[in-house]
Parts: sequence; structure tokens; C-alpha cells
Amino acid sequence: MTEAMEDSNPLERKVPTLMDYSSRFLEWASTARLAPGTRTYYRYGWRLLQNTPIVGMKLDRITSDDAEALRFPVLLLPTVTRRFAP
Repeated sequence: MTEAMEDSNPLERKVPTLMDYSSRFLEWASTARLAPGTRTYYRYGWRLLQNTPIVGMKLDRITSDDAEALRFPVLLLPTVTRRFAP
């Protein structure tokens, strides 16, 4: 309401990069009602993503092509390997 009264557009807010958004996501993952394996999977996924160029991209600019182009080393946690192996 305040923004409307100030004549500003809430859609013109700055879009965060994946790195900027990560703290919010990791906080949610820490406090959300998730299975322990899911929480571990999310944290591990972030550890892989944080070493890629995609972390500097704005969230609204990341496409499925960007996601498909990501390559990660094969360093799986034992719990992740057991639960999510093909």
C-alpha cells in the first residue's frame, strides 16, 4: 500500500542473483519441515552450484538451457548416493 501511495512500481524491484538469493533459500531449508535427507540434498546441491558461473546470474535470467549446461564433478555424499541413485 505504501508503495502504491508513493507511486512506485513493486515490479521494478531489483531481481537478485542466485548468490544473493542463496542465503534466503538456505535459511528456509534449515527451518522448513523437511526430511533430513532432503535438507542434506539441498545443501549439497547448493555447494555444487556455488562454484559455477550461474551463481552470478539474475534469477529471472536463468533458463532451462543454462541449467542443462551445468556440469558437476562426481563427488556424491553417501546418503545422497543411496537415496537418489538411478
